[in-house]
Amino acid sequence: MDKFYEEHRTELSLYNTAFRTLKENSSGHKLPSMKSLYAEKDRLVELRDRQREDFSNHRDYERELRTVSANIDMILGKNREQKQQIEKGKDL
Repeated sequence: MDKFYEEHRTELSLYNTAFRTLKENSSGHKLPSMKSLYAEKDRLVELRDRQREDFSNHRDYERELRTVSANIDMILGKNREQKQQIEKGKDL
């Protein structure tokens, strides 16, 4: 046992420090199990992935709307210019 402890002194020291820190920050509550932590991680990863996909879809939709808006502005701008040229021609 002493040989093992000597060979792994650094890792065991880090483990004990981490364990003490978690215990101190848990406010006397029981620490969550690894199983529940992994389940929470999986849930959060799934949520993140869904939110990224939603964001991507909304960004694509926004781009499409900007393109449509730019096209409408361009068409209306040309129509206004044509009307102004016709009106100038009538004035002459």
